[in-house]
Amino acid sequence: MSCVGCSSSVENILKKIDGVNEVSVNFASNNVFVAYDTAVVRKEKLKEILQGAGYDIIIEEDNALEKQEELQDLQYHETKKRTIW
Repeated sequence: MSCVGCSSSVENILKKIDGVNEVSVNFASNNVFVAYDTAVVRKEKLKEILQGAGYDIIIEEDNALEKQEELQDLQYHETKKRTIW
C-alpha cells in the first residue's frame, strides 16, 4: 500500500466480502489482518479479489517478511525507472 487511501480501499474491499468477519489494516507496517470463515470464503479468493482491484497480498508464508521486502524493493525500482529527472 502506497498511501492511507490505499489502506482504506483494501479494508473496504475486504469488509464487503461474504465470510469476512474482521479486517484490520496497518498502513505503517504494511500489514493486513483478516478474520474470515473458511467455510464461506477461501484465502485464495481474498487474494484474487484484491488483485482484481490492483492490490496484492502475501498470505501466511514462512518468509512473508522477506517476500514483502522483495516486492517493495521491486516496486521502488520500477517507480524509479518511470521517474523523469
